[in-house]
Amino acid sequence: GNETLSNCLHLLKLCEGLGNHKEVMKKHVVGLVLAYAVSLQSVNFQGEIKRAMNEVCFSLLDVCTEYETQHMNCLMDTTARIMFRPVFQAYQKEHKYRGQY
Repeated sequence: GNETLSNCLHLLKLCEGLGNHKEVMKKHVVGLVLAYAVSLQSVNFQGEIKRAMNEVCFSLLDVCTEYETQHMNCLMDTTARIMFRPVFQAYQKEHKYRGQY
């Protein structure tokens, strides 16, 4: 409910600040994204909570280089990869900064 959404928004605020510490955090972020991918198998996020959690994940992915992204993909089991694919596609399509306008 509202408390869950509030917690998600606090987490989002925290994760948005990780970009300032990219080099230090990128290897740790892999575990957080993997945990989110695995959670998608058992938790059905809906509505505002789903949007907030995806934004959290997007902020985490912003910290990752191509190497970390490939590493995550190798570490995910097939089910996690299938569940995470729409999140990653949304990240690539709607969120990822491409350096152009």
